[in-house]
Amino acid sequence: MPAGLMKPWVLILIGAALVLAAVAGIRWYGHDQYAAGHQQAALEAQAEAQKLSEQYRAQEAAAQQSVEANYAKYRGQILASQAHAADLDAAASGLRAQLDKLRSGRAAANSQPAGRVDAGAAPDFIGVIAACAGRYDEVVRYAGQLADQLTGLQGYVRAISSPLAP
Repeated sequence: MPAGLMKPWVLILIGAALVLAAVAGIRWYGHDQYAAGHQQAALEAQAEAQKLSEQYRAQEAAAQQSVEANYAKYRGQILASQAHAADLDAAASGLRAQLDKLRSGRAAANSQPAGRVDAGAAPDFIGVIAACAGRYDEVVRYAGQLADQLTGLQGYVRAISSPLAP
């Protein structure tokens, strides 16, 4: 059968089949491209999440290391202040012993007749009190310095323990 003698419904049928094949091919190509783009976006998102997680872990490790270093530093200062306080306690005990000795000497002097009291043997209470006051001032200043350092350390710990901004 020659081409010019084909029936019109066959031509319409062939044309419809070609149109359906073209539409199906375009849909398949579009779906394939969409799936590939979606998969690529998912991989990129996963890589970004991994990168952010590693950055956060590194920041957290640096913050922890800093906290531990500061803790060790301030712990050493606390131990030194405790040793200094023990030294001051020992000095205060020595001063108390001197006061007791002076008091017992004064009591013995008071038991002697009034005419025999030696004025040079009387204890220097003002000097002892001044020495105690001086030591007390040193302790107060040192305690103030430690309180300031502790306040600074507490602020630092609060700052690094707050949630990191994304």
